[in-house]
Amino acid sequence: MSIKLIIFFLLLHISAIARDEFVLSRSIVDAYSSCFNLDFEKAQSQLTEDKLLNKSNAFRYLIENYIDAIHLLVEDDPIFYKVALSRKVKRMEALSECNTESVFYYYVLSDIHLQWALIRVKFGEQVKAVNELRLAAKYNKLNVLKFPTFILNNKNNAVIQAIASSIPPRFSWIGKQFSIEGNITSSLNKIENLLLFTRVNKEFNFLNSELNLIKLFIQLNLSEQSIEYIDLSKYSDNKEFNSLLLKFYLAINYIKQGNPQNAKSLLEILSKKKNGIEFNYLNLLFAEIYMNEKLNDYNYLDIFLSRNKGKSYIKAALRKKAWKAILMDDVSQYQLFMRRIQTEGSENTDEDKQAMFEAKSNIIPNKYLLSSRLYFDGGQYELSLNQLNFIDVITLDLEEKSELYYRKGRCFQRLNKFEEAQNEFNNSIAISRLSNPYIFAVSCFNKAQIYEHLNSKSQAIKYYQMELDTKQHPYKISLDAKSKAALQRLNQP
Repeated sequence: MSIKLIIFFLLLHISAIARDEFVLSRSIVDAYSSCFNLDFEKAQSQLTEDKLLNKSNAFRYLIENYIDAIHLLVEDDPIFYKVALSRKVKRMEALSECNTESVFYYYVLSDIHLQWALIRVKFGEQVKAVNELRLAAKYNKLNVLKFPTFILNNKNNAVIQAIASSIPPRFSWIGKQFSIEGNITSSLNKIENLLLFTRVNKEFNFLNSELNLIKLFIQLNLSEQSIEYIDLSKYSDNKEFNSLLLKFYLAINYIKQGNPQNAKSLLEILSKKKNGIEFNYLNLLFAEIYMNEKLNDYNYLDIFLSRNKGKSYIKAALRKKAWKAILMDDVSQYQLFMRRIQTEGSENTDEDKQAMFEAKSNIIPNKYLLSSRLYFDGGQYELSLNQLNFIDVITLDLEEKSELYYRKGRCFQRLNKFEEAQNEFNNSIAISRLSNPYIFAVSCFNKAQIYEHLNSKSQAIKYYQMELDTKQHPYKISLDAKSKAALQRLNQP
């Protein structure tokens, strides 16, 4: 062999060795944990420390992406979004120079694209989000083929399966092309197995915060139980739920569950401990809690609107201010906020879409229907029912009547008076069938939930399918996703 050829192979070998490796160092693990504790300054400091000890550690690219991703998921900041996008491009370029033979190479690529799929959805870039999901699935599949016994492949695979269960029909081709199947039971089993693995293999138990967040998301949004039947206290009392990001997610779901006191306690912890981020969204959550408790936001809505940097939840906040005007019998002020909703903010969230829908309807809400709704959302079901007793049914139009019966049904449902609830839902379905697709859809969905809770499978299937067949309404995508997951649980195609 010639000396030139020997030198060529030697240089090639040295080049391969020089590629950045994936070193799961103590600093990387600590930085990861700091991300989930919403302490991004500390995470950056730990990455700097790692760079001194492990100069060519490719895991830094993943942790840097976690910092940006979690920051963007809790803060609506379009300027930071653009900066983070440019950093993402550079990270992907840097990763292409890393050790492609490492078991972590495709795992990291998949994880980064998965994080960006969620971010893109939040910022209204659904088509790009779908492409990120496609790439996440592609790289996860490559890693499974290359390292079939690598158990951490199951983390991203579980998330991909869960997301796939709610992919809108127009994007179903993606699932077929990359063999992405939405299977909630399989997703939960994978996460449970990973949690068992991390508890036995202590060097990986730093993943528990993320794994528990994934598990909780699937259980609260896609599992067989409605959120009202889930005991959230068993999570908040668990030491594995000490990270601030998990407390934040639990707080949101306590609000959805109608448990404002527990939500408020967690949000107050977040307000005191948040470090390096403004976290303006907390002001909107406090406003929601107080509106549901006392029909008064105590100026938290104004604080949120004055500090908000992005466009998400602007319409939702203005809608709550409009509701406050109705409760004070100020119709002209309500109409002013409705006009602002049509020109301000975006429609990236379900709440913003519903606000826009209300603004375009030109319908003035019934004061007592509105106060009943707010008290219900605050878990005050008897008080919610009492508000409905102030209403003279004869004075209501069809849409208002359908809402009246729906709200009675929901109150009885939460009070475990299922027969009364089903009777009220029957009334709301009969009236809203042709006049109000949203009330029709949620009435069908909640009837199905009761039937499923009572183990009446055939009736549950019937009403979940009726929900899916409903015409377009502001909450259709999220409600359809839950119905599809329910039918999957009930062994339906």
